[in-house]
Amino acid sequence: MTYLFRAKRARAMAGLLKAKARLSQAGFGRPSRNALITALSTGVGRSAIEVILKHVKAKHVGIDMLDITVCGAVPPYNSVLGGKLVAMLLASPEVASAYEKKYRRAESIIASSMAGKPVIRKPSLTLLCTTSLYGVSSSQYNRIRIPADQISSSSHGSLSYELLGRSLGFGSYHLSAVTLAEIEVLLAQSERGRRVNSIFGEGVNPRLRKLRDGLTLAGLPSEVLLVHGNARLIYGIPLARNFRDLLVGRAKRPDYLLPRMKPEEATQAIAKFWRTRWLLKRIQRPDVLEETAKHSLKHPIQHGGRVLLPPVEEDRPLFAMAAR
Repeated sequence: MTYLFRAKRARAMAGLLKAKARLSQAGFGRPSRNALITALSTGVGRSAIEVILKHVKAKHVGIDMLDITVCGAVPPYNSVLGGKLVAMLLASPEVASAYEKKYRRAESIIASSMAGKPVIRKPSLTLLCTTSLYGVSSSQYNRIRIPADQISSSSHGSLSYELLGRSLGFGSYHLSAVTLAEIEVLLAQSERGRRVNSIFGEGVNPRLRKLRDGLTLAGLPSEVLLVHGNARLIYGIPLARNFRDLLVGRAKRPDYLLPRMKPEEATQAIAKFWRTRWLLKRIQRPDVLEETAKHSLKHPIQHGGRVLLPPVEEDRPLFAMAAR
């Protein structure tokens, strides 16, 4: 165990011991419904329970939730709402099965470093989350609703992307690399030194934490300068009916909306539902067909999904190489 994780472990232990003392102060001796109600009625009891919930959620959120970073369709497939197809297929049991197969025997690096021994957490993917590209309603995630009985006759309910809230527009992308470099020098020369070293396990978003520390050290209002104003909508699609109980440790086994027995068939059923619900109506529009026809894989290639590679030495004219 490195000094970094020894410090993290000590802080976590100190926080839990403090929460235990506060629960005792709030009259929470033995776990019971009445003892919990009594503890929640006091400020010290609520703060202690918040600390405990934070630790419990951290255990499950890191393995039972998945963040969708990039989701969409390149031209011409965006014209036929291919982005909705991708968003729907992410909810397929085939994706969850592949995820669990990949990580079911994987050691959690941070948890293992904290414990000083191998820690393996059983993954149960129950919730997918993502954000809109802009701060307005997302046309890609809106109106996506997959009736479970359309995928399997034995299922009920539906899967849909639900609007969970809006981000604060807080971040660092509007500040340049030059600014960050200058702040790193400032932090290194300060009395406390640089607290953020971009080491794995040290914490999330080291760039943001460096900028916040540096701006504060320079006497500037970091809480104002780090607001870029580009708020985004936050969406989530639950894969299990009891996902809330799972993420706070109240439930042990997920109650999935779609069956896990034949995941490949579920994928095909989702694609079929997309074709019926979205594609068939879309391709009846002349403007969509006209836009799609502009893209071709025949030479000369004119395709919106093509990635143009930089020229290499062999592709340059011989006279240009000779001139060099």
